[in-house]
Amino acid sequence: MSILTNYAHREYKNDVESDFGKRLAVSALPFLSLYKPFSFPIMVGTSALRVYTCWQNNDTLQTTLAVSALVFTIFAFPIGMLITTGQDLFNEIKQLGQDDQFIEHLAHIANSGLYAALILTGFGSLQLIVASLSMQIALGLFHAIKEYNKGNTIEGLAHLGMAAIRSLQLSYVLGTTHTSQSTEVRPQQVEPFNTRIAHIERGEDGIALYTMADGSEWQSGFKPSWKVGDNLFIKQVGGTLWYAVNEDYFGDYIVITRK
Repeated sequence: MSILTNYAHREYKNDVESDFGKRLAVSALPFLSLYKPFSFPIMVGTSALRVYTCWQNNDTLQTTLAVSALVFTIFAFPIGMLITTGQDLFNEIKQLGQDDQFIEHLAHIANSGLYAALILTGFGSLQLIVASLSMQIALGLFHAIKEYNKGNTIEGLAHLGMAAIRSLQLSYVLGTTHTSQSTEVRPQQVEPFNTRIAHIERGEDGIALYTMADGSEWQSGFKPSWKVGDNLFIKQVGGTLWYAVNEDYFGDYIVITRK
């Protein structure tokens, strides 16, 4: 149940200027960011690095955007990610027509656009989640082949590995949705609501039972950073598929189901 607990995306190539830094970021940081205790520090660190890179390039607009993204990443994480994604989108649009990679730039524009739409909808659109993950898989496979043909085996394997992880996440989303629709009568959509965690019970299989202040019980992957008293914003996507956003922990979220 925890496979979609941390779906964050950014174009790491825009954070650093050096070839070595780009190779290191593309290969390692996406995997490290999947581990939640590392995710937030990595996002802050790469945002700070982007500020330095833009400042070194004497680009006032890009530096302003990067500084804004850094500040909001620290104090209002979803807004920071939205600004970062917008900057990635802006950079890809600027490169259209400047080289022979027009289709590739269009694909990255679509990728960033889908992720921005996900943020704006609070990750509440199943269709956008499927489209975004599918685009990530396609781009991952494309870059894996591209890097392998250039002789960059490590980068090629890194892209292939991330494509595999996104495939697992997509499979989980589709599988959960199919199960909820095939085993139950689809319930009426429930309005989003806020509640607080009253009790957390961790199981041996990595699944946790969250009891809320209103007495409801929910099941999902265990989140080490979540604690009793945290305020959750819970939104139904469809069937038994819900999202719980922790408003006390930088907007971190999990996919949950009622127990």
